[in-house]
Amino acid sequence: MRLYREEYGEGHPLLLLTGLGYAIWSWQRQLPAWSQSFRVIASSSSPRKASTAPSPSCSRDLTRVIENVRLVTIRTKGVDQ
Repeated sequence: MRLYREEYGEGHPLLLLTGLGYAIWSWQRQLPAWSQSFRVIASSSSPRKASTAPSPSCSRDLTRVIENVRLVTIRTKGVDQ
């Protein structure tokens, strides 16, 4: 399975999480400012955005993203309905 992600900027990692009904587009207004100070990693498990993994388990998706980009210490932000 492959989870789609986009990365912006450099610095300490900031992992952006979205819940059901949201995707990376939810962060478009914040990305320019946050990417000036952080390495922003926005992931999407939505099949509409090139991910091949369904999202039955957010924690499993999150673990995959953290392992794939080899994060040790992270900051997170999340949005859900």
